[in-house]
Amino acid sequence: MRDRGFYQTFRRRAPGLIAPGGGLLVAVSGGPDSVCLLHLAVRIGREKGLAVAAAHVRHHLRRGDSDLDRDFVRSLSRDLGTPFLEREGRLPPGRKRSIEELARKLRYRALGDLAMEWGARTLWTAHHADDQAETLLLNLMRGAGPDGLSGILPERSLDEVRGRAADASLTLARPLLPFGRGEILAYLKSQGLKFRLDRSNLSLEFRRNWVRKKLLPAMREVQPAISGILSATAGIFARERRFADADFGRMSARLLGDRAGAGRGESLDLERFFEYDMGSRLQFLHRLLPKFSGREIERAYGHLERAWRRRLPVPSLPISDLIPSRGPGRPALR
Repeated sequence: MRDRGFYQTFRRRAPGLIAPGGGLLVAVSGGPDSVCLLHLAVRIGREKGLAVAAAHVRHHLRRGDSDLDRDFVRSLSRDLGTPFLEREGRLPPGRKRSIEELARKLRYRALGDLAMEWGARTLWTAHHADDQAETLLLNLMRGAGPDGLSGILPERSLDEVRGRAADASLTLARPLLPFGRGEILAYLKSQGLKFRLDRSNLSLEFRRNWVRKKLLPAMREVQPAISGILSATAGIFARERRFADADFGRMSARLLGDRAGAGRGESLDLERFFEYDMGSRLQFLHRLLPKFSGREIERAYGHLERAWRRRLPVPSLPISDLIPSRGPGRPALR
């Protein structure tokens, strides 16, 4: 069969992305990627004696299409003999900006709740190599630091995504990351699997769609293998990130403390901070202020340099003074 090489490659990789104990929950929107992932998960589950369930989150963003998506995933789950779990994830009315990011947060919240209720230890999502390439380019355009250039991580704890301690026992994994969209579509065809198409993916109103429809095709004219190259680059940054995380722990123990006086919170020891090379200093700030862009981090670094040159009476600075504020004008430091 045409899918044999694809499935065997997936089969070798997948067991390492399943936490021991508990079941496997697969996030399924009804699109080609998640339909492929659910089908693969069910095959793995039958071989390993592993309980698998499909989880579907409805945002009601596309009127009647949301109901059709839900009905399709329910029918697919029934055909595959796997439980179907559903949760609402309605967005606040009138929300226009950052709708994709808000939907993502609501989706992970709902999936985390469903996993705990069903007893899953692992959550699979259907991100693949082309998603990785798009994410890397989007993060690059907004001025991301090393963490942002790591793109979509193959595996992590859900509490790192959601910030909820209760999700720490749930592993979030993306087993399709090594595979491209073309390989996924070929597998679906070989298995005779149908899927739903999200018409919002055609709109250039969303920046990710612009990257997918305009930027990446232009890059492929110069380098046909660009998606795989970008995905591999993200993997390199992810490996570097693991080393940097260990360095951050050691530096934090040496640099952070309540040195600025009672009531001012945690502070950074400037004298010790400037003993490190510039690369280590910037890497430390990226991890200390993870939600801010590379440009904002560089502004924070400039603030530290100015404070250091002035030689403050107490050679430390409250961390709160470094956090960039995002008002109506351009970002500024407090």
